This record gives sequence, C-alpha cells and structure tokens, in this order.
Amino acid sequence: MGAILFGGRDHIDVTAVIDHCRERLADVKVPRYVTVVDSELPRNAGGKLLKG
Repeated sequence: MGAILFGGRDHIDVTAVIDHCRERLADVKVPRYVTVVDSELPRNAGGKLLKG
C-alpha cells in the first residue's frame, strides 16, 4: 500500500503515475493499479491508516 498526495490538482494522470514508478522502482514494486480518492484516507484512533 502506498499513497501519493496531490494537493490542489483537478486531474491526476494515473498512467503517468505508473510510468513514473516503473522508471524508478524494481519491477516487483511497480503498482498493478492506482486508485484515486477525493477524500481523506480512513485512520484508526491512533492516527494510522486502515489497511483492510
């Protein structure tokens, strides 16, 4: 699981994100998919991201 924050942008080019990762990461670490969300990521009471 990874997260990229894009502050104030109207459009995210998912293909560009994957291409950027492909150029800089080992093949096994390149994400298979990217999900764009417009809201805060859910967190538990301790402030850690919920992964389930």
